[in-house]
Amino acid sequence: KDRRMATSRPTKDLLQKLGKYTACDIADALLKLKVPNAGFLADLKLFTPPSGSPRSEITIAPASTVLFAPKTGATANYPDANIPSGKHYVDLTQPETIVVMKQPEGQKCAVLGGIMALRMKVLNANGVVICGRARDIVELESTGLPVSY
Repeated sequence: KDRRMATSRPTKDLLQKLGKYTACDIADALLKLKVPNAGFLADLKLFTPPSGSPRSEITIAPASTVLFAPKTGATANYPDANIPSGKHYVDLTQPETIVVMKQPEGQKCAVLGGIMALRMKVLNANGVVICGRARDIVELESTGLPVSY
């Protein structure tokens, strides 16, 4: 029995074309194509330090919390939803607070990315703490908003 794996390498042309897109662009396209998990590989950690020097200042501010409920399954242990219909949670960011976000166990999508972080910064959040997953790490850093994950 032949136990070799079939492999194929992308061409330089294909890699150059894909290089024009961010990982998030590709993940969003995979979602539209209904690829399971949009190609996301769970539990990967960033091992390289962020660019620039480490932050030395301390941010102190009240917390505003965002608790994400599971899309499916039991929600008995969760408070009632309080985000008004037609509103996005990020638009409810309270100025001069640290936004603390928690996602349900086993959820594989990110709760914060570059666009949401930039919106929080525009709404004058002092920082974000995530108990869960983040994406767009380079974008998150570029906002200058302190983000812990």
